[in-house]
Amino acid sequence: MMKAPSGFEAKNIILAGLGKRADATDYSIFGAAGKAAQLANEAELESIAFVLPEGAGTRIRNAARALCEGVLYALYSFDEFKRQGKGEGKEAGAC
Repeated sequence: MMKAPSGFEAKNIILAGLGKRADATDYSIFGAAGKAAQLANEAELESIAFVLPEGAGTRIRNAARALCEGVLYALYSFDEFKRQGKGEGKEAGAC
């Protein structure tokens, strides 16, 4: 992550590459979007925006879908069975 250039309204910029244009795929977007979302989450940013590449010269077909899925998978956390704190005792079914 880097600081935005002077005069740019955003405070931070995350650049996520997709590799060579001819090799770019939906999966490239999936991975780049997920990594960008993780970085934004770790930096405790309130919002994030993406600019999707045009499909010409790529194998990208469902860019918006791949982006959304990448973000959702990257930020998903299943914590239903995690304990809240020390000394709370065992919950039903816990080992």
